[in-house]
Amino acid sequence: MRKTKNRIIKIVVFCLLIHLCISSCKTTERVDYFIPESEYSALEEIPENLGRANEILNTTFSDSLKNLVRNADNDTIINIVYPYSLDYLVEDSPPMFVWYNKIKNKRKGKEKNTRFVKYLNRNGIEDIDLINEVVLVAFKNYLNKQDTPHKELLKQYRSKQKVIDAREKTRFITDTLFGVYIPKDIEDCLVQLDKVLGDATQQKAVDWSENNFVSTAYLSIGYRIRNRWQITNGSRLSKYFSKLGVRDPEEVTSIIFTSYSRYKKGKPILFKEQIKQ
Repeated sequence: MRKTKNRIIKIVVFCLLIHLCISSCKTTERVDYFIPESEYSALEEIPENLGRANEILNTTFSDSLKNLVRNADNDTIINIVYPYSLDYLVEDSPPMFVWYNKIKNKRKGKEKNTRFVKYLNRNGIEDIDLINEVVLVAFKNYLNKQDTPHKELLKQYRSKQKVIDAREKTRFITDTLFGVYIPKDIEDCLVQLDKVLGDATQQKAVDWSENNFVSTAYLSIGYRIRNRWQITNGSRLSKYFSKLGVRDPEEVTSIIFTSYSRYKKGKPILFKEQIKQ
């Protein structure tokens, strides 16, 4: 009797496993990502092209964000959404950045691009900022009922990608990338931060404790600084830090903000000591 019962349990478990395997092999590509459940559902659909991307954004963007997209200039349109804008956070601009995440192949343990990124790569667009831009411009055209064919739009952005590819050859020596001045060393970073940070942020560097300012800045304006100065993708500033043995973009950001906090307080920045740590 006990053997029969155990056999039945094993059959039921086996059937459940088969059901789970079949369920996981759906044609719609989906990706798991670590976002609190209160902000998103556990899974998001990955679009196969710009047309489907427009449909998804139309249902997920808030009305206020749609209005910003509708009236934005193409060259600055990415500055209104996460993670480029500090005004609109994750919950205001789902689920674009999820579309660009790498998917892990559970069987082989390797990462691969999502089908949406593969679609854009096949059309000659690889730069992540350019990908964000073409997605938002396509959505802007969709909202404004402009009949620009996606093939024509992608052709325009292929030309932009070629310009970026040409810049890549000189990115580690030039003082300007994408129209933005790139600091040459830590002293230059401090001068440039005085120029780009608002008065309120600069005052926080003076008033707040070093740890509080650095941790807050790191989580807020840190991404924008890394993006602006091309610390992650490569620039003369990243090369400067790399020669000093600091290659992690996040560590570079932390050193910059620590130095800035001390600089604004009138304290020695102890740059060499930071590098050794």
